[in-house]
Amino acid sequence: MRTKSWNSFYCQTSTIGYYANVTMIDEKIGGIIEALEQKGLLENAVIVFTSDHGDHLGDHGLVYKGNMYDAVVRIPLIVWSPSRYAGGRTIGQVVQQMDIAPVLLEWAGCTVPESMEAISLAPLLTGEAENYERTYVFAEEGTSSLRSAPDVLTMIRNQEWKLVHFTDRSYGQLFDLRSDPYELNNLWDAPQHEPVKRRLLDDLLGWLINIRYRNRNLYASLR
Repeated sequence: MRTKSWNSFYCQTSTIGYYANVTMIDEKIGGIIEALEQKGLLENAVIVFTSDHGDHLGDHGLVYKGNMYDAVVRIPLIVWSPSRYAGGRTIGQVVQQMDIAPVLLEWAGCTVPESMEAISLAPLLTGEAENYERTYVFAEEGTSSLRSAPDVLTMIRNQEWKLVHFTDRSYGQLFDLRSDPYELNNLWDAPQHEPVKRRLLDDLLGWLINIRYRNRNLYASLR
């Protein structure tokens, strides 16, 4: 009973802290917008609201992060700039968070470096989704908070499927996000989904090889 009571208290205090943070952030964002308006800068401003990761509040029996469930990797991304495009839309396509960098450089009149792996979100924001060329999004977790977890988790995801590769493990995670949006049924060992798993693993390997090659000069400079 003591352990159960402590877990209940721990989750409750985590939830209280979460809502306190949400309230504080809401107030601070309001203050920033008000200051921009008072200085006459709001008309030309670009406001981006996002986060580095989500947070478990009891989902899957977990708190905090350290895994690849959507509660952690599906983060908010709100871009506001009425002078540049029409707002009031929700974009359902999966995007990589770093893809906000090129569009900010473009709007600031700067040159986007050719070495940048990010793909500009501008087509999505301006209603030209067909020009946003990203099939998958990826994520890596280097230090998992889960006990007995692998050192590195690597995720590949689109709107239909998510695969999570565990370094030095014979198992992983595979979720059909259309029929299982809450990621409760791991299909990694399901024979009928072996072709999907193999395709995603191949695409994940191709991505890892590609970024290693594209960043070869960076890796060399760090030696």
